[in-house]
Amino acid sequence: MMISSAGFFYEHVELVYAVVFFLFGAAVGSFLNVVICRLPYSLSLLDPPSSCPKCGRSIFGLDNLPVFSWIILKGRCRQCKEPIHWRYPAIELLTAILWSYVALQSVTVNDYGFYQNIGVLMVTLVFVAMLVVVTFIDFDHQIIPDEITLGGMVVAVAVAALLPDFHLSRSPEFTTLFPSVPRPVLSLLASFAGAAMGAGSMFFISLTGTLVFRAHISKVNEKEAEIRSAIGLGDVKLMGFMGAMLGWREILAAFCAGTCFGAFAGIFDKLRSGRWPNREERAEHQMSLADIFLFRWSSGNSFIPYGPFLAIGALFIVFSRDYVMGFFLGLFAHLFR
Repeated sequence: MMISSAGFFYEHVELVYAVVFFLFGAAVGSFLNVVICRLPYSLSLLDPPSSCPKCGRSIFGLDNLPVFSWIILKGRCRQCKEPIHWRYPAIELLTAILWSYVALQSVTVNDYGFYQNIGVLMVTLVFVAMLVVVTFIDFDHQIIPDEITLGGMVVAVAVAALLPDFHLSRSPEFTTLFPSVPRPVLSLLASFAGAAMGAGSMFFISLTGTLVFRAHISKVNEKEAEIRSAIGLGDVKLMGFMGAMLGWREILAAFCAGTCFGAFAGIFDKLRSGRWPNREERAEHQMSLADIFLFRWSSGNSFIPYGPFLAIGALFIVFSRDYVMGFFLGLFAHLFR
């Protein structure tokens, strides 16, 4: 029986990894819901235990199974019968899918040796979970907690020292340029270079954008110009954290991808919040179809946080690293040849 079980595992290792880490991911997603709800208010993540957001009664046992309990209870609290928001199981399911995919990648792609493989897998799973937390907290509160960004930088330094393959596989040029330097030292240099590139580039863009933004706003409202900023420092620290994990090349690719995602979302949100011109306005200005869309665009008002899209860009790089980096390297080689 043991032999047949071991044989099944080796024959279907990808399926086993996917199922096991899907279940672990769902459980972690349940905890991430707690983090997302409590961390912005500096509340304890462990006490009190999970409770209904409406009646406040504790949720125990079978009612606390990720995703499945919400389905079985038809999205309602067992005690007060009030609806529980669909986002809770959605975050659990999202984390489960992401963790499952990361585990599959570790089986089919990574080849650092057994212990390095396990370490890289664990670090990547934690990184993905932190990005999920950042995304939803920033959407809800327009803040990115320092516990995630600054704490993540500390984690990145520890990872660089203990798992050099995690960083050097992303920044192989350090090994080429300094072949005699110990790998942990090179890994630390790669991590610091990524953090500097991420935070430095975002700070420069934030500073430049703020100066331009204030110059424009000051023509309308001088007081408002003194307090408005184009990009928050939370985004700068987020880019530093992600750069420390991804390295200088991948953080630039993540920034480009995240900016594209954010631009599309901003365009959609601005169009959604605008209004169509009425019949008199269309007749008065003899509007074409393009004019009608421009009117809706100009009448819209959009404000969406930047952090979630930077995090999505980083996730995009984690899951499509070879394809995306190959595309960007080919693009730059074509532009600067």
